Amino acid sequence: MKPLLTLFVLLLICSYGSAQSKKTIRNKGVSVIKTYEQDIIQGEKSMLIEKEEYFDSDGELIEEKEISEKGRIKSWIKYERDGEGNVLVETHLSDGGKQELRLEYTYENGLRVEKRYYDDRDRLYKMKKYEYQYH
Repeated sequence: MKPLLTLFVLLLICSYGSAQSKKTIRNKGVSVIKTYEQDIIQGEKSMLIEKEEYFDSDGELIEEKEISEKGRIKSWIKYERDGEGNVLVETHLSDGGKQELRLEYTYENGLRVEKRYYDDRDRLYKMKKYEYQYH
């Protein structure tokens, strides 16, 4: 029963920070959400940072970092968006801030039509195309 309760509490804590809508984030003027976690059952004495999310003035996510229990960056992603809020560039960074992967997206009429993959040396190595059929 304890592991199930622990899992439920952790899921509740983890989902709370990012549960805010884009509209709420924009209206409240939020620029950063930091999520902290404390595993009481494991004997942790204090809250540890788990995630940082950065937003622009429109409430769009522009950067997110996931932090390990040891304080190291597990995942770091930056987003560049167009005026409609579509992600144009998604850059995955190492914990030192160097590019590991870059994704570029192309849209037509508000729909994603292409995704391009670039490696850590900014070399294109893969492409995807999206085709839509209508009723």
